[in-house]
Amino acid sequence: MTMARDAGNYANSSPFIGILFGTYPSSDHEPEAFSIHEPISRNCMGQMLHPIKVALRFLGERRRLLMVVRRTTER
Repeated sequence: MTMARDAGNYANSSPFIGILFGTYPSSDHEPEAFSIHEPISRNCMGQMLHPIKVALRFLGERRRLLMVVRRTTER
């Protein structure tokens, strides 16, 4: 039985039920890429700080956008 790895196995914390009913998606190799679409640090501390960096970047972009909107509405 061949299934896509992400076909919808909902028993990821306890695959026993999936194995029992033949729905557990297993393959002979690991995927080349996961669902992370941006570069991320390879060390633990960098990965822990990554969400904070993304949030700060988002807030900075939002602040710049709000400043532009204020300038255009003040005129």
